[in-house]
Amino acid sequence: MSPPRQARSVLRQPVSIVVVLTGGCAGLERDRASAGPTLASADLSLAPSETALASEECAPASEERSLGSSETALTSMETALASAETALARYSPGGEVIVVDAGGCEGDAERIARRHPRARLLRRVPEEGLAAAVNLGAASARFGHAGLLPAGMRAEPDFLAPLLAPFEEGEGLFATTPRIVDASRVEEAVLPSCRFRAGLFEAILRPCEDAATPRGTGESGMPPPEAPEVLFACAAPAAFDRALWLALGGLDPLYASLSWEGVDLSWRARKRGWRILRVAESIVHVGSGATIPIPWPRRAARGALDRRVRGNGARSLPSAAAARAMHERNRLLFQWKNLTSSRLTASHLAFLPLRLAHSAAGRSELVRGFTMALGRLRDVRGARRVERTVARLTDEAIFARFGAAE
Repeated sequence: MSPPRQARSVLRQPVSIVVVLTGGCAGLERDRASAGPTLASADLSLAPSETALASEECAPASEERSLGSSETALTSMETALASAETALARYSPGGEVIVVDAGGCEGDAERIARRHPRARLLRRVPEEGLAAAVNLGAASARFGHAGLLPAGMRAEPDFLAPLLAPFEEGEGLFATTPRIVDASRVEEAVLPSCRFRAGLFEAILRPCEDAATPRGTGESGMPPPEAPEVLFACAAPAAFDRALWLALGGLDPLYASLSWEGVDLSWRARKRGWRILRVAESIVHVGSGATIPIPWPRRAARGALDRRVRGNGARSLPSAAAARAMHERNRLLFQWKNLTSSRLTASHLAFLPLRLAHSAAGRSELVRGFTMALGRLRDVRGARRVERTVARLTDEAIFARFGAAE
């Protein structure tokens, strides 16, 4: 006879779920005229041999908005809100849904308020950016744990209980991330990882054994598998200990891309010794309008962005080259701020001139990104001093656990 199933303990506290309303109407022209791409750009890694952490960052919704339609982004928002409300109804401690208006088209916030009267609506000046909108939602939460659910994502009705249960089991847990399933294509059996090669940090993806396992499989009567530790909780979808989030200051607006802001947030948490777990029992489905990083192979990601630029005109999206330059800018800012190891810094300073010379002779994205990053050097220096002071773990220790460093 099989032993009885051992259920995980359930966090008996309410939770706040934050959903950000974007769409680009208020900020599209401003961002298009700036030095880098808008939040509708792709964040493309230049790692030559492995899949990278790439991102559409609202691209489908923003394309529709640039053509004069707000329905695509609003539908994506409705998908997330409806699933959040259903999940809260199935989660016995209950909670709240917070909607932060960060630049939706005129009338979108009012339509959301009418259709979802129980959601709490907050407004944010679009010029302050998407990171500020997420931070406002987390800061305004009434409960001790905050979940972030991007527009275009559909959480399964019972995703909250397993996602929050690990917080009951001990201190020092910063975040939990669900299993993300993309129904539009074969699920990527990968987890975020990193490496340090030839003087530069690279965010990559490594194989994950359980990512391709269908839900409900496994030996009957066995307890749920222990949630494995992962390196990144890239902003969303995820659940966070709100006190630890606030201690970190939330997402850093230094970056113009949520994928790098999430990497930065997770690295800072890791260096303080806090844990991040992946809970495969908690499942969230990705839709076409999702606003989180979606892993694509390097060549396919570039080609897709190029096709969108050609199909919608140069004014509807920044060029692929500009997106890659912004990626290099953010990668350098992340490294200068967070990698405080003397050995890794010496390697970076030794290889950077060679990297820049090679970039100048071919694709110039690194040179352009380096030039943009220099403009924020003063901000980075102050943040780097803070990180050196508060770190409990070294960069080498994190690479040894989750990645590789030369």
